[in-house]
Amino acid sequence: MSLTDIVDVTITAQTAAPSRVGFGVPLVMAYHTHFVERVRSYTGLAGMIADGFTATEDATRVATALFSQNPKPSKILVGRMGNSEVRILTFTVLVATEGTIYTINVGGSDYSYTAVLGDGVNDIAVALAPIVNAAVGITAAAPGAGVVTVTADLNTDQIAVYAGDKALLSTNDDTADSALPNGIAADIDAVIVENDTWYTCHLAAQSHAVILAAAVKIETLYKLLCVSSPDSDIYAAGAADIASTLQTAGYARTALVYHTKANSQYPCAAWAGRCLPLDPGSITWKFKTVSGVDWESFTSTQQGYITAKDCNNYVQVAGISMFQEGVSPSGEFLDIVRGVDFMRARLQEYVFGALARADKVPFTNAGIGVVEAAVNAVMRLCVNNTILAEDPAPVVTVPLVSAVSTTDKSNRLLPDVTFTGTLAGAIHATEVSGTVSV
Repeated sequence: MSLTDIVDVTITAQTAAPSRVGFGVPLVMAYHTHFVERVRSYTGLAGMIADGFTATEDATRVATALFSQNPKPSKILVGRMGNSEVRILTFTVLVATEGTIYTINVGGSDYSYTAVLGDGVNDIAVALAPIVNAAVGITAAAPGAGVVTVTADLNTDQIAVYAGDKALLSTNDDTADSALPNGIAADIDAVIVENDTWYTCHLAAQSHAVILAAAVKIETLYKLLCVSSPDSDIYAAGAADIASTLQTAGYARTALVYHTKANSQYPCAAWAGRCLPLDPGSITWKFKTVSGVDWESFTSTQQGYITAKDCNNYVQVAGISMFQEGVSPSGEFLDIVRGVDFMRARLQEYVFGALARADKVPFTNAGIGVVEAAVNAVMRLCVNNTILAEDPAPVVTVPLVSAVSTTDKSNRLLPDVTFTGTLAGAIHATEVSGTVSV
């Protein structure tokens, strides 16, 4: 006789759990022809190069910005846009000063014209255009009014173009959202169908039109759009610029950075690459120093416009390069948006997991307690991650089974599960005062 004949033991391991939504995976959206599927995962640049990406392509530059940080994402996704876009950059000569060198950088090389006596702003533009036109991969023209229009064909290796001095040349990225039939939004939808594990979206083309179209789409998702713009009207008066447009719309799911080299250094991608590896709630986006991005200086007036429009920029303070202010166009801090998204996803997963692992959660006070315990577990997790404050502690409230209507019981719906909590936030500034005496 065996022991089983006396005591027969069966153990069921209730370890099933729903897949967890991630908050550290970035998606790069770019036109290319290196694979046929809509999206592919990479753990480093070597894999992209092996698939045919070149160092000068926008997708590679965005990936470089993401992978160059410490800490850095463990992987990225590269999405494939369905159609190519033609980048159009408009440079406007702001002042005409004899002996001043006006420069447009194309692919890392300077193309310059030195103003001579008698030159006006249009004379400088007319002289500068054919010099820039000599660069490989672009076409430059001077249509008038001191403007130099640079067109780069994104069908081939992409070309990074920016003004050498923003005090001499203003910049606007006028690239159209030309990825027909439905633009960047349709491309994002196509990627989601194949892989929806990403959290931040990064665009190869970052014009006003493309950013706005992507922002409209991302606002409907529990994700973030991280983009940079070289448009000079962001740091000037007026409300037609991309920062003002996003702010007026109150978009909370876009991180916008102004930077002269937006389309070569991709500073917002570098910023996300630095912040995403850390758990939501454990990091504020302000004060972060990144690799591969030049800090910029602004007048107090220019900085005032950038800040007032809820745009971010990369500056140097007391010798330390850093991003400020870490906000979305709605004025909400990015770490709060990401932290609340984390809380929502974990609540869904923990409660669903509790229901799915059990053979049955009865509609009794004890069964309601199972749901209450799952929500409390998420509250503790959010306190540990400093999304929520420990004091006052979060409070979870559930109804007694006697208070639930017969209709809800018949539909097996548990209503009125609520919680309250206080956001932990972060310290971004402080005031110190004191007295000294002899």
